[in-house]
Amino acid sequence: LKSDQTAQDVAADLDKLALIAIEFPKFRDGRGFSTARLLRDRLGFKGELRAVGHVIREQLFYMTRCGFDAFE
Repeated sequence: LKSDQTAQDVAADLDKLALIAIEFPKFRDGRGFSTARLLRDRLGFKGELRAVGHVIREQLFYMTRCGFDAFE
């Protein structure tokens, strides 16, 4: 998902997806955190969530708390 897309954009296809990559275009753009939380908590996505783009080490703890499994 690009940073301007929402969890609802893929909600209908979650049962077909094993992986969702969420883009972080800048380290200070926090929309990916919200998207991951919505995918896990509200939509029940059980597959892999991968943070891609500008991911910095200091954010990894918070990303795992939001449901991310992998970081690129």
